[in-house]
Amino acid sequence: MSEHVGGDAGLFQQLVQVFLDDLPRQLERLRAALTAGDAPGVRLSAHTLRGYVGLFSPAVATLAEELALRGRRGDLQGSAALVGELEARAIVLQSELSAAITK
Repeated sequence: MSEHVGGDAGLFQQLVQVFLDDLPRQLERLRAALTAGDAPGVRLSAHTLRGYVGLFSPAVATLAEELALRGRRGDLQGSAALVGELEARAIVLQSELSAAITK
């Protein structure tokens, strides 16, 4: 995976650690915005997550992008299921990245 940062293992490890440290907070912000019916908040939180995960998982980034689009449109119907899927995939990604930097 470090090929995304020019093969720099140290930089990759730093980026992963920042991502791992911030992921729970970003997911909580997304859940809170969705629970509050705050479409702009969902858009912002999902957009931020997309930026974070895009480096590590295009599939998770695609889910975040869909949530950001729904937030932009102000249509959050069905978004709870997407958030659940994003969280589940993010947890798997979190485990994979944690393992990658402890090798």
